[in-house]
Amino acid sequence: RVRSDSDGRATEVVLTAAGRQAFEAAAPGHAAWVKHLFFSDMSPRRQEELAEILESAYESILRHGTLPRPDLDEDLP
Repeated sequence: RVRSDSDGRATEVVLTAAGRQAFEAAAPGHAAWVKHLFFSDMSPRRQEELAEILESAYESILRHGTLPRPDLDEDLP
C-alpha cells in the first residue's frame, strides 16, 4: 500500500514483483475460463452482435467519458 501522491486521503494498492509474476501466470488460464463462460453457448452471429454493441459503447465512453455525469432528473436517450 502506498499513499496517493494526488490525494492525501487515499491509499493505492500496488503489486509486488512476486504479485505481478503470479498475476501474469494466472492471466491466460483466467482469460480462457472467462471466454468459455461467456461465449461457449453463444453462436458466432451473436458474438459478432455483442462485439458491435460493445464497440459502440466503447466509442461513446471515449467521446463522453471525461464529461461530468448528467443530472439524474435530466431526460436521457
